[in-house]
Amino acid sequence: MNSETSISINIPMEELLQRLNVLNGSINLLTDQLDIFSKTSKQSHEEQGVGSENVFAGFALLIPDLSSPIDRRYLSYVHGGAFIKQGDEYFEAGEELVKKWSSWTIAQSYEAFETFLRDISAYFYYKQRPQIPIGALRQIPIEVESLDAWRSFFRERKWDPSTILNLLRLTEPKIEDIEKHNILSLVSGAKLRKSDQETG
Repeated sequence: MNSETSISINIPMEELLQRLNVLNGSINLLTDQLDIFSKTSKQSHEEQGVGSENVFAGFALLIPDLSSPIDRRYLSYVHGGAFIKQGDEYFEAGEELVKKWSSWTIAQSYEAFETFLRDISAYFYYKQRPQIPIGALRQIPIEVESLDAWRSFFRERKWDPSTILNLLRLTEPKIEDIEKHNILSLVSGAKLRKSDQETG
């Protein structure tokens, strides 16, 4: 018996949740730490009678000069500018960082979801191989008995998430029904393309 047949289809979901938990935990940890730093820092400055306008931080961007003679003992640097925050901007910098990291986290979450879509499709069609072409799935891997071949197949395709979702909707119509009717009243904007409907 092929050991791959015992592999759980829940693995892609577990991997997705693991990635999302790391992203969610990291952004919350950063927020908490910056909040604590800001509060304790302001309290310390007040106790010492230092006004917030006197709080300052600056960092220079130093770029190694690779054109320096190789026989020199010390490496030369080119000054590439400076990053300076003073007064209220010093404390607001933490909020800016959280916002930027939040944007990065959202992007990473979308990427994780796309990977999940590709992997869950690979696991599903490996377990239940289609007998006829379905939507964009007009061919199947040559090594149909290999889960790795299915994963590579879905990861190498230049399909966007909508294409993969359309494929899954054609395979399981309940998905589209849940997208339209759910407890949060969220309605998916994705539509089955005409070509997918005809192929299905």
